[in-house]
Amino acid sequence: MSTFTEKTVVEDYIVDRLQGMNWKFVKSTELGRDSYEEVLLLDNLRAAVRRINDIRLGEEDLEKVVNKLDLESSGVEGVKQILRFLKEGISIKLEEDESLERIKLLDEDLEGNEFIVSRQVTYKSYDEEIRPDVVLYVNGIPLVVIECKNPADPTVSWETAYDQVKAYENKVPELFKYVQFSIAAEETAKYFPNTPWLEKSHIYEWKEEEFDVLEATLGMLQKDTLLDLIQNYVFVREERGKSTKIMARYLQYRASKGICDRVINNLRGEEDKNSGLIWHWQGSGKTLTMIFAMNKLYHHPLLENPTIFFVLDRTELEDQIKEEISALDISVDIERVQSIKHLRKVLLHDEGKGKRGVFATLIQKFRKDDLRELERELNERKSSGKRTILDRKNVIGFVDEGHRTQYGVLAAEMRKILNNAFFFAFTGTPIAKEGRDTFDVFSYPDEKYLDRYFIQDSIEDGFTVPIKYQARLEGETYVSKEDLQYFLQQELEEIPEELREDVEEKTRRKLSTINVFLKNPERVDMVANDIASHFLEKIDEKFKGMVVTADRRACMMYKNALDKYLPSEYSEVVMSFGANDPKEFTDYLAKLKDKYNARDWDRVKSRITTSYKEEEFPKILIVTNMLLTGFDAPILQAMYLDKPLKEHRLLQAIARTNRPFNGVKEAGLILDYVGIFDEFERTLAIYSKGDVEGAAYNIDTVREEFLDSLKKARELFEDIGRGDDRETLMKVIRKLVDENTGEEFQRIYRDLRKKFELLGPDPFKTDYLDEFKWFTNIYVAYLRHIKRVDPDQAEKYAKRYFKNTLDYLHKELDLDKIRKDFPIISFDEEYLDRLEDEYPDLDGRISDISTTFVRFIKPNRTKNPIYGTVADKVERILRKWNERRKLLEGREGEKFKSEVYQELKQALGEFDELKNRQVELGLNSQEYYLLLILEKHLEGDLVRDSQELSKEILSKTFKNWTLQPSAVKSVGRTVRKFLRKYDVSGDRRNEVYDEIMEMLERSE
Repeated sequence: MSTFTEKTVVEDYIVDRLQGMNWKFVKSTELGRDSYEEVLLLDNLRAAVRRINDIRLGEEDLEKVVNKLDLESSGVEGVKQILRFLKEGISIKLEEDESLERIKLLDEDLEGNEFIVSRQVTYKSYDEEIRPDVVLYVNGIPLVVIECKNPADPTVSWETAYDQVKAYENKVPELFKYVQFSIAAEETAKYFPNTPWLEKSHIYEWKEEEFDVLEATLGMLQKDTLLDLIQNYVFVREERGKSTKIMARYLQYRASKGICDRVINNLRGEEDKNSGLIWHWQGSGKTLTMIFAMNKLYHHPLLENPTIFFVLDRTELEDQIKEEISALDISVDIERVQSIKHLRKVLLHDEGKGKRGVFATLIQKFRKDDLRELERELNERKSSGKRTILDRKNVIGFVDEGHRTQYGVLAAEMRKILNNAFFFAFTGTPIAKEGRDTFDVFSYPDEKYLDRYFIQDSIEDGFTVPIKYQARLEGETYVSKEDLQYFLQQELEEIPEELREDVEEKTRRKLSTINVFLKNPERVDMVANDIASHFLEKIDEKFKGMVVTADRRACMMYKNALDKYLPSEYSEVVMSFGANDPKEFTDYLAKLKDKYNARDWDRVKSRITTSYKEEEFPKILIVTNMLLTGFDAPILQAMYLDKPLKEHRLLQAIARTNRPFNGVKEAGLILDYVGIFDEFERTLAIYSKGDVEGAAYNIDTVREEFLDSLKKARELFEDIGRGDDRETLMKVIRKLVDENTGEEFQRIYRDLRKKFELLGPDPFKTDYLDEFKWFTNIYVAYLRHIKRVDPDQAEKYAKRYFKNTLDYLHKELDLDKIRKDFPIISFDEEYLDRLEDEYPDLDGRISDISTTFVRFIKPNRTKNPIYGTVADKVERILRKWNERRKLLEGREGEKFKSEVYQELKQALGEFDELKNRQVELGLNSQEYYLLLILEKHLEGDLVRDSQELSKEILSKTFKNWTLQPSAVKSVGRTVRKFLRKYDVSGDRRNEVYDEIMEMLERSE
């Protein structure tokens, strides 16, 4: 009986919204295609190419453009080339003068392009045929496909739409060499780049403050945003020998656009700000954000061939940025500044104006003593009236991990030479303390950050997983409270190991005390034994680990100790080596070079870290400073922390564990052997509470919260036993039919489930597994019986919403039994017949009718008088049932149950009679709804009256008329005028008027 379809619920809405954004709607039959095999709108394409290119093009030239597009394959190379054409244009030799010209397909002037939206467009390829719901064309080229599903139908979801688009890619790949991304839409929406050659695509969700996800996603389709995305934020990428396609996530687009807008607005004289802080939590894709911004600015005509620096502080980051840019199909080369001499050459290029292009350099190369001569040369040129890099504004610096290096003489020297440059700092852990304040350096009094993306945002979006911490060997291995408090007040961890001799005596003595304690051989052996036991029991075969030690000597001690308890191939040390190292260190390095067949430490380190990520061994890395920042290994779950850390260094270190891994990593895990997490809030004191909320969870606290949620769930069903028989489940369902109770249970269960999943493999939860299984069974029954999940979709739906829980319990949950006990019956004309077939007992039938009332009848009573007529009767009968059923037992109870069912059956039968009458009278829905309201209160030829009134109302209404007060008043006047002809009291007339207006407004 429900009339919802994907078309009326989602497709109409999307097309209407696009038209509101000035997309031109063209019916699929009027697109001007000669056949279903034709993917491009050729007439539109030719007209656009001629219009937006400032050269004279003949028919032969236009045909060359079309042929270039047609002849590209639908494989990865063809997709890559089409994307290049969209970004850069197509080079052809003109027929008239044989000159080589680049022909644009998209115009930088927004109004020069033609934007068309169509729906239900049929495409054919060989024997296959597809019909996407919505297709978006720009200049005759299909760029976006939208597949819609009905949010009121629990048997489908955005996943269904996604699967459908992936099937389309296989059936008509020719279409998807042009389509750059698709949207799967229901109540929510996901977007994904189209990759016909891959089984799966990266899936993203677009978010904007104050908008729901569907509305925010449609915001991507604003004309300027769509062209910006395609030209600057979609790339084919090589990942380990395989091609894929990536798109910006919403946070990357937002931050990158903020950077580009700042630069462009400044150059146009529209604002004075020339820097900004991008504060994105570790693991949120900062490197790509920098690359997106760099690429867009590099090609922007206003910057006139700029110089762009990636300013880094570690060679690993240089490698990372170069590898990332090289992996993208991007028309920009990055030059790595190899030495201070090389940096001087870049800066003095072109008579001191500086070399144009993109460069990666270490901040350490900006040493004042080494650049003194360069400064002198530049200043001499400037004083003689020549333009130098000191004056240029089209210079941009992207400072990675900007909290670490931007406070001293190196940064000062860089800013002195790049005097007019723009600087943007990227960090997941800014610092706010005297002398080391990231906000002071890059922000403004009225702007703390240009863009921010915090820990909770990242976890909610699934880009990172939560981090849990757990105390290990408390009391036996912990640093004393006194020493720990002193550590928290000092900057010990900021002092490089080789410079610690220069610090004051008191600080050195305290540092020595802590280090001596941490490196006590008996203590190291105890901790190593515990690490080995924990790793073998909890981590091995699924994930990998990292041991963080006090210093390089401690690294060697832990390697020797762990080799006693684990096979030697399990662990490897990653630390710095120097020319003056003791023999133990040099011997170990020689052993590593031989083992990994490498000439130097850099190659050894690269092979160790690659093997860690991709091979079985090593399984544990032993480190002290290396890899605590910038190291991205999703397989790393457990960090065994035996070194005091605080503030940004602590956040950066523990964030190594927060990358998702194949959908099976519930959380990163920090095992604390020094007691630093006992002082967790103090270790992060430089941050506001909101900034670091969710950084790490105390596993003991999660246990307490799990028990608290379990208690609430128990209290909700304290009057019901814990059986899994059908009778018990029916009692539960009767309780959950009440909307408030059902919603309360859903909230409690979801919170319980979240805590259950956060606990991961913690043995603590095994004591509660049976009880949790019972509540999960109840939840599945609730979803099926009250939320109406289709039997064929039950497991998919369950995995969609609580995959980790089901993975843990899948052998225990009897989904087939729940499916059998709670069949889903559609509320249509055959509802009563199927109800009696599926439920042999009256309890089940009455319970299903109760659910049907709450789910379908009650919500529609005011906007559909057919439902309203039945709803009052059904509600009255169900109220009587709920009030009396507990008071009656035995034969009397069975008799009462039978009477209630017959009354409900009769009431629902009237619903079918009312529907059939509408067909017999030949009235449309509005006419019939008006008739039912009029018949409740009035007499006369009401069929004709309802038709006349409906016609008058339709002449006054339009799409979204209820949003305009003047339109509502106009319709109201029409209804009141019409009702004057009936000889009834003013009160009766007002009652009819109110019902009609409520029906009309709710039906809109």
